[in-house]
Amino acid sequence: MPYRLEIDKAGVLTDLRLNATTRRTPGPEEIEILVKAGGVNFRDVMKALGIYPGNPIDLKWFGDDVAGVVIAVGENVTSIRPGTGWAG
Repeated sequence: MPYRLEIDKAGVLTDLRLNATTRRTPGPEEIEILVKAGGVNFRDVMKALGIYPGNPIDLKWFGDDVAGVVIAVGENVTSIRPGTGWAG
């Protein structure tokens, strides 16, 4: 089952929760990664504290820095193949 690190209301780092989410097929320009390790970076901390500027779609999601293995690619992705290691 896939999970996503999220927060309901910004302001307190201890309110971060690992919540079950749904898996979807990657879009044409996307890849799907089986995450083996993740980190919380400064952007994540700013979002959690409610001080990140703007209103990005991923405002309540965390874990921009991950490492793992690509397990699926979108139809327009040609330079990355399933089975490739990923860190980003």
